[in-house]
Amino acid sequence: MLSPVVNVESVRITEYVETMIEGETFTFKAEVKPDDATDRSVVWTSANPEVITITEDGQAVAVEAGTVNIQSYLLGDINGDNFVDINDAAK
Repeated sequence: MLSPVVNVESVRITEYVETMIEGETFTFKAEVKPDDATDRSVVWTSANPEVITITEDGQAVAVEAGTVNIQSYLLGDINGDNFVDINDAAK
């Protein structure tokens, strides 16, 4: 017998930063609800990879000064947002 599919209801970025310095790294984390959702896979994206890059597991690297939106996605429309300011390392 197949188990019933439990859809994701929400995703919230739980570990985040609002400011980074060029060259700094940080790992973003997300909370997926409900806890028993069938597919809890999170996809991370950067609105501007020239300012900050982010890997599949949420590891971000501040590349250059600017402001960027980091998003976590699950199953299409369900997402979380976090804006990050990247400061020039020389300042």
